[in-house]
Amino acid sequence: MRKRWELPPKITVIVPAYERRQYILHALKSIDRQTINRDSLEVIVTKNFKDDVIDKFAEERGYVNVVMNEKRYGVRLAAAIEEARGEVITVLEDDDLFHESRLSDVLHAFAANEKLLYYRNNAIPVDGLGHLIENKKVQLGHSPEPLKESFTIKSTDLLELKYMPTAFWTNLSRQAIRRDTLYGHIDVLKRLSTGIDPFLFLVSIAENGDLYNSGKALTYIRLHDENDSFHRLARSYETYKQRKRDYLIKQYESAIVIKKYFYGKYNEFIDKFVEVMYLYAIITGSLFPNYYRNFPAAIRLSDILNYIKYKRQIKVPYDRKVFLAYLVSKFPDSIKEWLVRRFRP
Repeated sequence: MRKRWELPPKITVIVPAYERRQYILHALKSIDRQTINRDSLEVIVTKNFKDDVIDKFAEERGYVNVVMNEKRYGVRLAAAIEEARGEVITVLEDDDLFHESRLSDVLHAFAANEKLLYYRNNAIPVDGLGHLIENKKVQLGHSPEPLKESFTIKSTDLLELKYMPTAFWTNLSRQAIRRDTLYGHIDVLKRLSTGIDPFLFLVSIAENGDLYNSGKALTYIRLHDENDSFHRLARSYETYKQRKRDYLIKQYESAIVIKKYFYGKYNEFIDKFVEVMYLYAIITGSLFPNYYRNFPAAIRLSDILNYIKYKRQIKVPYDRKVFLAYLVSKFPDSIKEWLVRRFRP
């Protein structure tokens, strides 16, 4: 049952889960360990199942517990955002964890700058059991060197950055956004199945807000065989194939929605960014046999060249191996199938 405070909370944490239930209690306990005043916090849990242990834990702490069978991620998040009363919205995905000082850092950043619309922090990768992943390359992917120093940047100055790692706009569990920023964009959010993290980033830029990078690693990102976007850990090839197919389709459909919504309406950075999202979707789709997707994935050399050009213009790193994608896209499905089975890209 929902508990109401006399004053609205300062921050709302949304914890979405669909089907998966083995990690969510750990996520909620990491919220319970936060150092901020309890009156500053609202927690909304959305899931498509009931669970006596999880539900009791949430009820005892006054967390809002919403059970809904909607599969589309954007619809579930939008429902929680429309319910939320906190000035700031942040998401903790069911398999991730917060460091105990994470919400304190978020609230301090927003309180210090009334123009701030977007916040992100670094992260620590852990495995399915919560153990630190020692691989340095994986660690740097979640806490890249250019983002280890805290800074604020105006949305109009993004093209002036020397370097922008993809970690600046990826993973919902390390993002936060001022709630009012989202209200005019909720209908678009409801159409997204994935790509919600760059969507929040783009909305903040479209609303001409400041963006803040916290150099602190305050989120534990769990990498395991049930990750929606980390398919290569799947135990069987058939499981990998089905998850990859679902993801490729969702990625393409979301890229189309985002491009149609933002392109040509705001600024040069956003136009180039959404072009990169769209081109990435068709380039990655082209690496797989036709039956992996329900969209055309014929790519031209000009697509590769534009992808690199736009990435360079917005200072996002790119891998020169992308040229191989053009060659692989011309292979027959039988060879693509062998490559996919062998390398699980």
